[in-house]
Amino acid sequence: MDRKKKRGIIKTLEIMKTTAIHICIFLAVLFTPKIQYATIITSNGTEGGEWGSASTWNPNIPVCGDTIIILSGDVVTLESTQDYSSCPTYMILYINGTLEFPVNGPRLKLPTNSTIFVNVGGLLTATFGPGAGNADFISIGDKVVWK
Repeated sequence: MDRKKKRGIIKTLEIMKTTAIHICIFLAVLFTPKIQYATIITSNGTEGGEWGSASTWNPNIPVCGDTIIILSGDVVTLESTQDYSSCPTYMILYINGTLEFPVNGPRLKLPTNSTIFVNVGGLLTATFGPGAGNADFISIGDKVVWK
């Protein structure tokens, strides 16, 4: 086999190798599961506020998949039901301050597999009034976890 033919074969093999590498990279990217990273949301550190108010949270109001931290000294009040139950990803809630449920039965509905940690110094409080005696305050999926 002459030298020119050998160079042609070597060049063809190099092109095939490069193409195979590119195909492998493409397939790896294509079939790698998309990872959804949770945003860490903290209460404002200036006494808290209403759950649904942007000024209560940093950087924004909690959404599906977020990790939520109520800071020590903050009181976050649920004035209206917050329903995340249809979210496709779980949420995590750390209560270092107070999560307060005023009268008239607002609820916090978290998606399946969510977790709530009430840390030392953290409080869950509810104000009972007429008609609130059997209110479900927190549910995870279809299970009531705090009544």
